[in-house]
Amino acid sequence: MGYKPVLILSLVLLIFLETSAQAQVPIPTLAQLQLQWQNAELAALISIDLHVFDGKPYLQLENRITAIEDYNIFNPQGYDMDQ
Repeated sequence: MGYKPVLILSLVLLIFLETSAQAQVPIPTLAQLQLQWQNAELAALISIDLHVFDGKPYLQLENRITAIEDYNIFNPQGYDMDQ
């Protein structure tokens, strides 16, 4: 009967300490600006590849392995986003 009561008492103490430690952790809350951003549900991703400026049809598989002949074709001021 020697180690069983000590083992049970140790387990009970460990469970008690674990639950009391979890109860002290504050729940994070969103700031007002974070909440407004989340409620807006807005996002934008703009990705410009140099193949956009070469005037050829965009084929992703070919463009990954096809090198750009002239890097000077990059001209974001001359790019028409509405086309």
